Amino acid sequence: MGRVRACFFVESITRRVGNQGAADVTLKASTAGDRGKEWSRWTPSGELTLRSMSAGATEFFEQVMARAHVPGQKPEVYLTIEVADEVDAASA
Repeated sequence: MGRVRACFFVESITRRVGNQGAADVTLKASTAGDRGKEWSRWTPSGELTLRSMSAGATEFFEQVMARAHVPGQKPEVYLTIEVADEVDAASA
C-alpha cells in the first residue's frame, strides 16, 4: 500500500510534573523550504501532540530542540505513516 512521509517541526516540549521523563511534545506541519515541498504542495496543516512518553523519547525530542543553532528556530523531523499490519507482516 505504501506510506506517507510528512515534515513537521517541533513546536514545544513540556515536561510533565510528577511523572519522571514524561512530557508533551507538540509537532506542527512544516511547509517551508525544500523538505516540505513534495508533501506540502497543497498547503496542508496539521498538529500532533505526543503525551506521556518514555524518558528516552522525551530525551530524543530535547536533543532535537538543542540542535537548533538559531534562537527561535524550530527543528524539523519526518513522520512516516504506514499501515501497521503490513509492516508487521513484512518483518515476520
